[in-house]
Amino acid sequence: MLNQDKMQFKMDPDVTAIPESMYTALAKKQHILLRKTDKVLMGPGRNTLNVRGIFSAPIKKNGKTVNEDIYVVRNLFTPLLGRHAIEKLNLIARLDTLMQCHWLEKFKDLFTGLGELEDEYHIELKPGAKPYSLSVPRRIPVP
Repeated sequence: MLNQDKMQFKMDPDVTAIPESMYTALAKKQHILLRKTDKVLMGPGRNTLNVRGIFSAPIKKNGKTVNEDIYVVRNLFTPLLGRHAIEKLNLIARLDTLMQCHWLEKFKDLFTGLGELEDEYHIELKPGAKPYSLSVPRRIPVP
């Protein structure tokens, strides 16, 4: 929740940002002042985003709260939740160590050769399926 309004965010490795239209709706309900910022934000294709300003607000999830600087971006489609807030709200667990697995020995036939299939393979899609791809790699995987 952002200032008592429920919102869905996508995780982003860098900053927390919301669309300008969402900020306008929030500002009508509550007195939120937009401050100027000189920070330049870049999109996944290294294109410069149109940052309108920044404001600070609490973000709540599962009984935890974090005060976050939130950038307002014109033409942003989906709100983004930055790494700082993600970590403070415990949305992603970090693994410091991994148990040693013996995958190479257990599945030796899968890890030998060039990874080519013996025969031609045909992939069938459900009727009406629409292709989806993310053309720019992200540091945080998109579920």
